[in-house]
Amino acid sequence: MITEQKIRTYISYNGDIDAWARAASMTNIENEDWYIIENLIQDLVMMEHDVVADKYKHEVENKLAKQCADEHTIALMKAFAQKQSSI
Repeated sequence: MITEQKIRTYISYNGDIDAWARAASMTNIENEDWYIIENLIQDLVMMEHDVVADKYKHEVENKLAKQCADEHTIALMKAFAQKQSSI
């Protein structure tokens, strides 16, 4: 389950898995969580660029609902993805 704390950890490393790996013993996130977040962020960025079908958007929203602890966590993830899509 992706929590606010886990997404904040991901954001604090700006999605840089190498930086996170060097400090992984001091974080609250597991490899599997990292990859789930990374994949969801990638999906959200593609949605921001409007390069996915409506059906896929619906699937992503369902994944978010299943993988994230609450709406606040989803909102943080979407905000980070929006920031990444503007880079």
